[in-house]
Amino acid sequence: MVIAATKLGDAAGAKLGRLALMAVSDGTQLVPIPFQVDEKTADGASFVYPGGKEANPEAGNGRLDGHDELVFMASDCAAALAPSSPGEAPLWPAGVERVVEIEVKDPVEPLTGYVYLLAFADTAADPPRSTTRYVDYHPDTETVTASSYAMGYEAGKDRIYFSSVSVPPAAGGSGKSFVDRLKMRTKVETKLFFSIGFDESEWDSTVAAYLDGPVRAIREVKNTLAFVGIPVAPTIVVEATYYRDFHVAPTAIHQTVNFPSVASAAWFDAEIDLNDAARGMRYYRPRAGAAPEDAAPSAFHAIDGVPSADEKAIDPRQPPWHLVSGAPGTMLWLMELPAALVSSTDLALRDDAATPEPPESVPGTIGELVYHIDLMPLPVGDYQMRVYYFFPPRWRPGDEARWLRMTTQPLAAAARAVALSSGGPASAPPAVPAESAAPSAATPSP
Repeated sequence: MVIAATKLGDAAGAKLGRLALMAVSDGTQLVPIPFQVDEKTADGASFVYPGGKEANPEAGNGRLDGHDELVFMASDCAAALAPSSPGEAPLWPAGVERVVEIEVKDPVEPLTGYVYLLAFADTAADPPRSTTRYVDYHPDTETVTASSYAMGYEAGKDRIYFSSVSVPPAAGGSGKSFVDRLKMRTKVETKLFFSIGFDESEWDSTVAAYLDGPVRAIREVKNTLAFVGIPVAPTIVVEATYYRDFHVAPTAIHQTVNFPSVASAAWFDAEIDLNDAARGMRYYRPRAGAAPEDAAPSAFHAIDGVPSADEKAIDPRQPPWHLVSGAPGTMLWLMELPAALVSSTDLALRDDAATPEPPESVPGTIGELVYHIDLMPLPVGDYQMRVYYFFPPRWRPGDEARWLRMTTQPLAAAARAVALSSGGPASAPPAVPAESAAPSAATPSP
């Protein structure tokens, strides 16, 4: 769950170091749950990042205000806090000055949960905090470890692409990486009768800044690709965000190249290439012609490194989602492309270990899904896209529906101030609706 500070009523303006987020454990007792407040710049355009080459801690003020975001897991919600005895208000911890009750509702399933944001006086003892962490970012090794997955990048090289993905045994996987790398291949056929091509290792990428909390980590990565100082691909800024069970990459694309004026053809391939550990996994996608909300998958394609007729004949139109599953674990992903690129994007499935496609760590294409994007129709301008990678523990066909729902029917939240002296939550002022929560909880139900 992600809730803006402006929607938190009485808690707005509180010192971050004096906040606690708590949930009910047995009807009357509150226990701390993991949370974080991610400060944002005054204009809301960026986060306040404490780490990285372009860290900007001076942009924060240490208070919950403006565009700041409260972040917690919806799965940590519990029942509403009951009075300590009939007719009495709940017993709040000593030193509490303000309390905000946050109600979280699933728009599809009849599920509702609650958490309580407490602001403590400066003179009170330190607020209670949970020691649980759902995700960790390690900048020295460029790895992210979360409860349901781990992703790795090339340490010290600020690469645009990830080079390992694994699912731990506790989440139903083997703990071994089943991904070779995310390939990013660009080719431009110029009007001067020569062609230039680039791969993912040639991008100029920088991990500009990062933040690392117990509920989510964010890496801001800036990427450019140029030939003799001339841009040959759009500038890409990725706000790579990692939660307990999924990774989402909101991406800003700044297109400055008018390709028709300089090229007769230009294309970009984004390819998720698997490795030898993926042999025996299965690739699924929705049935041809199925509506996006129809979760029933097609017959699977076996990933074995051997090309087959059904793989070559796969529908090139972009489906709502893709999924690979097997002994190494499960990865479900979808790509939300700018409208200008949807009609110029084709897909292919390559499963041919005998044909190298360098640069790569494991020769050949093993269960490689290819987004082939024609750049010629893309006008100069700014665009937004988003990629989700979900890791459903112990997936079974049909389970993907509730994960995908996070992107189309997100949880909703409302916040209300709680009177400390009498009545408790039941007699509090009317709820102030918070914005619908973006897909930021690891499960789509509280």
